[in-house]
Amino acid sequence: MRFGCSVTLELLDAAAAVGCSFVELSTAVLLPERADGDTVDVLNRLCRASAPAEVWDLSLPEGSAVCGPSVEWPKITRHVYTVLRRASAVGGSVVGISCGNAFSVPRGFSHREALGQISDFFMMCGAVARKHGMVVGIEPRCFDRSVPIRSLPQAMEIARGVNSPGVGVLPNLSHIKTAGQSILDIADAAAWLAHVHVSESDLADRSDGSDLTPELWHALRLADYQGRVGIRGKWTGGAEDMAQALQALQSYLSPL
Repeated sequence: MRFGCSVTLELLDAAAAVGCSFVELSTAVLLPERADGDTVDVLNRLCRASAPAEVWDLSLPEGSAVCGPSVEWPKITRHVYTVLRRASAVGGSVVGISCGNAFSVPRGFSHREALGQISDFFMMCGAVARKHGMVVGIEPRCFDRSVPIRSLPQAMEIARGVNSPGVGVLPNLSHIKTAGQSILDIADAAAWLAHVHVSESDLADRSDGSDLTPELWHALRLADYQGRVGIRGKWTGGAEDMAQALQALQSYLSPL
């Protein structure tokens, strides 16, 4: 199992220095609205990084909607193709797609039709990902009632429906914990796990007994998961915060 942190470009070198075996970035740093010639410096910097940029968080264009009566499919498809092509060029392997505001179902719109649009979106993303040697991870937003993918089983249902090797699921320990859902859903999703997220706060001292990382260890062990685990954090303390979180995660999960 390999461990890394979600970072900005400014923390790229710091992540490598504290021992991250990979980093995770937002696709926004790939300048999707700019021509290829404008991205040379950024791509070169990412290619030279000691901690490779293997995991990416898809950021859709501002105001984009996957669900509803006026989805701009050409714009969304063009955006996905551009960012995945660039991410692949710098060593990207996984693109996580958080089911946030863009997946909200407008009031009065058919829930069934919205689920069909979401499936179409992930089918498109999976096809583009496979073309570039990547895999998509569907990350449910467990606390957003306007979004129809709020649990790992619901993400699994979409992934099964798409039925593509380019589409899997991406559990987030913090979201699962906030929603009071079962961490063992991770074990049930074993064959579909594209990546795993924990947050910096998940790794803080939990002397009150609220620490769920042992349960995560158990679920990943049941799943026989040997992939990547990424830590999401604000890193207000810079490299020191990253180092502490990484050390805590390694102490819990390295035996796997």
